[in-house]
Amino acid sequence: MELGGQSPARGEHLRPRLAATPFGERGRNPAHVEVPLQPRSGGHLGDIRLDPVPAHLGPGRPFHRTAQGMGHDLGPETDPENGNPLVMGTFHKSTFGVHQLGHPWPVHTPLRPEQEHQIGPGQIGPVGRPLAVTLAERVSLGAQVMTDETRVGVVGIGDHEGAHTSTVGRAVPTRSDREVANVAIEITDDDIRRAREAGSGVVKHTPVTSSFALSERTGGQIVLKAENLQRTGSFKIRGAMNKLATLGSAASAGVTAGSAGNHAQALAFAARSHGVPCEIYVPKNAPIAKMAACRSYGATVIEGGDSLDDAVVRARARAEETGMAFCHPYDDPVVVAGQATLGFELLDDVKDLQRVIIPLGGGGLASGVAIAVKRQLPHVKVIGVQVEACAPYANGQPPSGPVITLADGIAVKRPGDVTRPLVEKWLDDVVVVDENAVADAMVLLMERSKLYVEGAGAVGVSALLSEHVAPARHGITCVVLSGGNVDLGVVPGLIRRHETQAGRRLIVFVRVSDRPGGLAQLLAIFAEQGASVIDIEHVREGVDLQVRETGVNAVLEVRGPEHSESVIEAVRAAGYAVAAP
Repeated sequence: MELGGQSPARGEHLRPRLAATPFGERGRNPAHVEVPLQPRSGGHLGDIRLDPVPAHLGPGRPFHRTAQGMGHDLGPETDPENGNPLVMGTFHKSTFGVHQLGHPWPVHTPLRPEQEHQIGPGQIGPVGRPLAVTLAERVSLGAQVMTDETRVGVVGIGDHEGAHTSTVGRAVPTRSDREVANVAIEITDDDIRRAREAGSGVVKHTPVTSSFALSERTGGQIVLKAENLQRTGSFKIRGAMNKLATLGSAASAGVTAGSAGNHAQALAFAARSHGVPCEIYVPKNAPIAKMAACRSYGATVIEGGDSLDDAVVRARARAEETGMAFCHPYDDPVVVAGQATLGFELLDDVKDLQRVIIPLGGGGLASGVAIAVKRQLPHVKVIGVQVEACAPYANGQPPSGPVITLADGIAVKRPGDVTRPLVEKWLDDVVVVDENAVADAMVLLMERSKLYVEGAGAVGVSALLSEHVAPARHGITCVVLSGGNVDLGVVPGLIRRHETQAGRRLIVFVRVSDRPGGLAQLLAIFAEQGASVIDIEHVREGVDLQVRETGVNAVLEVRGPEHSESVIEAVRAAGYAVAAP
């Protein structure tokens, strides 16, 4: 906070007045000081100009007196002489500016958790209410890097002699302040280069491959960034390696996280690379294959809780209890810088890059890649893709209840405090795709590109196939395939759906003689026509049959719609009654 103007004469006090500012169009309240929502360079967080106030309008004591009841609330942190709260213990100092004539105007807040102390405008003199409200708003924004959330209450204003500083003590934060804690974090090219060095020897420089099938369908030049071939099966290893390198000795006690997916595997692998313990908390019924992968990397996997949120809470508690480092999957500037290394690879490998289509979950990958690419090539459009079942960036509201989707890797209900401002600043657009489009993309990548890609990693291809995103008219459009950790149990369903849509599955119901050899004659006709039997069952109940008949329901694999017609005609020509959908 920048405090300007001349120093008042002795016996005078300071009254804040509204500085002209273009930030926002909210109604102006005389008792409220407007300040910008984005921090300025050099550590200044806004402008408040202070005017001298006649001495008779304010007390001449060193501190403006607060309500007598405040002493009871604040306990030993209250100045007994003046009834004013002071910080008596350790607190963090944040300097917002220096008065040019050297007069201090410090602001003190008690370091008491889970308490709010409010002072009315009549209780702290003419300076109190506007300046207190302003500082309470701005401190939570300016000091967000200290913890995830911030709550600051301004409870005293003083005018001691000395170098001009404004200091604040931060109480334990609460969730209600998250709305004002979204301060954009700057990720520099140097940060990304350091992250690249941190992953050296572990993080693969994954290939970029052209896709003739997608280029033909969309009319553009499409290439695929095959991050599904990355170590541990996804991009997450980039951020995890950078996080471990940045923690250094702070990770000596180990690292922990709440995750049931790619972040867990990446952190476990990174921890093994750095030789530190790793504990992963997963919800009940987490995928067995992913838990097994974490254990294979040397991590301890602890199951429990009904949701991923429960797992995260337990991981945080474990970190506080043991001194282990809690590692967030995306809402961390260090992690974002790690994911941004993928963007540097695109700059190295893709000439004439014009458009990047990228999965968008928590926002670490999408924002990191956008920063890395657009800082060098501002004309490149970066488009994030979310899945319909969970699209908080696109819809503005998180979904309620459990989220069931093929793209579970990007089913993040709440954008991060770090990543949301970055996504809003750097991405050009966000689109949404449905489940069927995700399934189609996964099968196309397997069938035509020979790439095994999970649902979250395939949403960029989904956006192209469903025409939610058009390729660049000139130059290259790159689709990032962010991961390949597919649940094997999903694959049969994908294949069945695709084969049915392509006309490669035929279901027929045939009445046959309920005598020995009746079914064999029907099967011989199928064989003659080149139809492969996938499943067959006798149906005798609930069907209008003659006494010596039985129903046969057959699922056949055929080559396409025309082949289906020829099979049905052959069965009917043999004298059977056929019912087909």
